[in-house]
Amino acid sequence: MEIDLKVVSDVPSSSGLSITLHPLVIMNVSEHYTRTKVQLQASSTIGDFRIYMFGALLGSQNGREIELHNSFELPFDEINGQYAINRTYFTTKQEQFRQVFPKLDFLGWYSTGPFPTSSEIHVHQQMLEFNEAPLFLQLNPISSISSKDLPIEIYESTFDILDGYTQMMFLKSSYKIETGEAERIAVDHVAHTISADASQESSRIFLTE
Repeated sequence: MEIDLKVVSDVPSSSGLSITLHPLVIMNVSEHYTRTKVQLQASSTIGDFRIYMFGALLGSQNGREIELHNSFELPFDEINGQYAINRTYFTTKQEQFRQVFPKLDFLGWYSTGPFPTSSEIHVHQQMLEFNEAPLFLQLNPISSISSKDLPIEIYESTFDILDGYTQMMFLKSSYKIETGEAERIAVDHVAHTISADASQESSRIFLTE
């Protein structure tokens, strides 16, 4: 298996962003993963390999305050081992959402995995076409069932000099979720889904293609 170069900086984000994650996003990402896995199992195309899936994050921003309200799934193609987002679908879907939710903008994207890799960097670079500073949300479907934290990380991006070369890297960012009843139900739902999946995967090694 090819080893990925380091893509997450050891330096925490100092952007001062205040990110709020709404329950609908959590539900959408969790259900997208669950449905994708079931479909792959049904078609016998899944083994001990990572499940790749992508989606767009929609929300509102007021200065340094960001709220992620909604999301939609994004089709993609695999080309020479890398993943290319369907730009035509993206722009069409975004326009449809704007007609219904005119105050929601594209603020980032999501995927799944235990940690970011060069594949996520490649997709993130594509997202710069639609937002100069998109967020990246990653759901970890094999998070330890004993963990009390939500198995979701949110990253910003930056450019750093490594070995004399400029490289895009992710910066882990903090976020919060609301503590109301709707939010609690959403968190319980995703925690149950991930716990069940982690139990099934406990004897497997999570590999990247």
